[in-house]
Amino acid sequence: MDKYRVKLIKNDTRGEFSPQYTVTYKAKNEEAEAGYYILSRLKADNDIVIELNSSMIFSANVNTEKLVMDFLEEIRSMNLEYSLRQSTVPQKPSIFSFLSGNTKNTVLYEILAYVPDRVWKEKFSKDNIPLHGARYFIPHESEDAKELIDKMGKMTDMEKRQYFKLVLFHAAMIGQMGIETTQLNDTEIKALLGI
Repeated sequence: MDKYRVKLIKNDTRGEFSPQYTVTYKAKNEEAEAGYYILSRLKADNDIVIELNSSMIFSANVNTEKLVMDFLEEIRSMNLEYSLRQSTVPQKPSIFSFLSGNTKNTVLYEILAYVPDRVWKEKFSKDNIPLHGARYFIPHESEDAKELIDKMGKMTDMEKRQYFKLVLFHAAMIGQMGIETTQLNDTEIKALLGI
């Protein structure tokens, strides 16, 4: 971990949208590689569920639909169990759109993909890591992929935090990761990270 200067910060005075822990790292031009390495350390030999949600993409200057479709193509090519939800919502209206009656819509996508440990280690790579933000859910043990994805579609975010060993948000482009857990303390997380 010395290569990436990984640090774990416990957020004692956290706001409403701050994670319990923040992982920072330095990876000049190796953000995806560092992210894959850190995620691999945190998941250890567990399976992982990746959520790519176009509303959580951490960049205004990217084509979110292309990012989502590229990720969808990758997980399909690996024959992974996944779910895809698509919805159309109105964009924030401007004052002029009220006058003209024209409002634009945005299409939002959410993909949940179950990645078994074997696939993560043999087929998945730094090239498959969403650079602009994704959530990762690490279960305690292997589960039936379809059943777990169906179950997740009925869970609140709080229920997910209680159910999974770790819930992570990673945006490789900024070299940070947020961690939520009700089951591990900072000493245990540091041990997983090897720091």
